[in-house]
Amino acid sequence: MNRTRAKKILAFLLAALIALSALSGVIMVFAQEPTPNLEVIDSNFWHLSGRSYVYSFDTDASGLPLPAGFWDRYRLEAEILEGEEYLKSFFVEEKEGIPTLTVEAEDGFIQPAGGVTVRYRLRCADRETGALLCYNTMILRAYLTEISPESVLVCREDPLAAVTFGEDAGQGELVFEDVARFVFPLSEQRTFFPGWRSDYSDAIEALASQYGVSFDVLELLFSPSFDEPGELTFYTKRPYLYQLEDGALTPVASHYENGAHQLTTDTLGCYLASSCPLPLE
Repeated sequence: MNRTRAKKILAFLLAALIALSALSGVIMVFAQEPTPNLEVIDSNFWHLSGRSYVYSFDTDASGLPLPAGFWDRYRLEAEILEGEEYLKSFFVEEKEGIPTLTVEAEDGFIQPAGGVTVRYRLRCADRETGALLCYNTMILRAYLTEISPESVLVCREDPLAAVTFGEDAGQGELVFEDVARFVFPLSEQRTFFPGWRSDYSDAIEALASQYGVSFDVLELLFSPSFDEPGELTFYTKRPYLYQLEDGALTPVASHYENGAHQLTTDTLGCYLASSCPLPLE
C-alpha cells in the first residue's frame, strides 16, 4: 500500500527523472523554484488518527526504478506548511539508502466535516550544493475522531464516519443497522473507518446477472483490518456466503443458523449471500 501511494505522491516530483538521466548522465536543475503542483491524495485513502503511514521513495511515478546512485547525489526534504497541530509525527529518514517519509495523525480530536487539511512540501535537492531539482506541495486529509462508546451504530448515510474507541475499552462492537454486527477485541489499533453499503455496485450487478441470482450484500468500503480476529454476524435468509475480492468470488466457511452467518475474521470486506450455491470455476 505504502509503495503504491508513494508512486502517486511523486507524480510531479520525479516524473522527469528517467528521461533526464538519459541525457549523457546529466541531471538538470531548475534555476528557480517552479510553480508548485497541488495534488490531493486519491479519494479512497485517509490518514487515521493514531496510525502511522510510511512512504518509500524508490521508484518514479511510472513505477520504474530511479537511476542508480540517485539518492547518493540527492536528498529528500519534507516541510509542513499547514496543519502541523494535527500531526503527532512527521519526519524523513533513510532506510538502506532509500528515503522514507513517516506521517502519523494526532488523536483525540473531534472529527470536523470532511476531516482537517494538512499541507506539506517535498523537495529534492543536491546533497553537495543544495541546488533544487524539483518539488511538490501535497495535501492530505487527516480524520481525527471523538471517543466512541464500546458499541457503535454505523449508519449507511455517513460512509466517511470514523470510529475511535477509548483506551479503557477492551472490546469494540460495530453494528451495521439491522444487516450485521462485528464484535472484536481491542489492542493498539483503536480508530477505524467502517463505512459500508448494502446495495449493488456495478461489479455485484454483473455477478448477479452472470449467475442468474440475487444477493444480500454487506460491503465494507475501506476493508478495515483489526489487530485481532473478531466475530462477524451477517443477518440474511440466504444460506450460501461468498466474499468478493479483486473481482473474484470465494466461498466463505461460515456457520449458518437461525437466519445469520457467523464467521471469525480480522479484515472486513465485501460479502454476498445467495439462496443457492454458485457454480464457481
